[in-house]
Amino acid sequence: MGVAPALTAGTAMAAHAPSGRDIYVSASGSDRNSGHSTRQPLLTLAAAQAAARKASRAGHPVHVWVRGGTCHLAATLKFSAADSGSTSAPVAYSSYPGERAVLSGGRRVTAAWKTDRQNDTIRVADIGAHRKIDGLFVGGTRQVLARYPDKYTADRNLFWANGGPVALPGVWSAAALDTHSVTADPRFAGGSPWDSPGMTDYTPVADSPARTLGFVSFPMNRFGTGRKGEATPPTRSNGLPPRSPTP
Repeated sequence: MGVAPALTAGTAMAAHAPSGRDIYVSASGSDRNSGHSTRQPLLTLAAAQAAARKASRAGHPVHVWVRGGTCHLAATLKFSAADSGSTSAPVAYSSYPGERAVLSGGRRVTAAWKTDRQNDTIRVADIGAHRKIDGLFVGGTRQVLARYPDKYTADRNLFWANGGPVALPGVWSAAALDTHSVTADPRFAGGSPWDSPGMTDYTPVADSPARTLGFVSFPMNRFGTGRKGEATPPTRSNGLPPRSPTP
């Protein structure tokens, strides 16, 4: 008498289990592609996410492979329980073997860079209006943003107030913005304004530390808060302009 081969429930389930799905994402891809091969990769993680969720709901285990390079996100990429799949159809995301994928929330600057007409150490690019920029990276390295058109720099300052030294701002020092700043008496030709309130000659003496830093004297009657085209307010007895309400 022959013996029929046994077929367990587990074996039957394995025989009919949906096959796994690989989804590929590449900076050179297109969201019109299937994403199911390295020759037809998707472009965005958003498209890969939608495809992975759909395949997982159909019972397919999914692995999303992100090719090497920088993947720029047009919006925040949000994951939820739906992106984990299930025990029988899990979803995984990883860089393609041997490659390094970087997810970036930044925007690629494609505008032409030009040298500033007044300062050849500053580069300028017109990226359009209404964009908030708080950091710039070139080749993966964070750059120092020029305060254009102000061109203000925290370096080469002289700190002194009320006849005594003032500590350098810790934030500037930590950012290496005060490499050449000093704490010292500016030594004006007219003496100390704290000792002589009526002093009006703020010309730094010949060996003043202010001159070493590059300070340049100018007529005090040109010092004020007037806007372009307006008369400069007259100076007070101590050489400072009268305060005016903030507009």
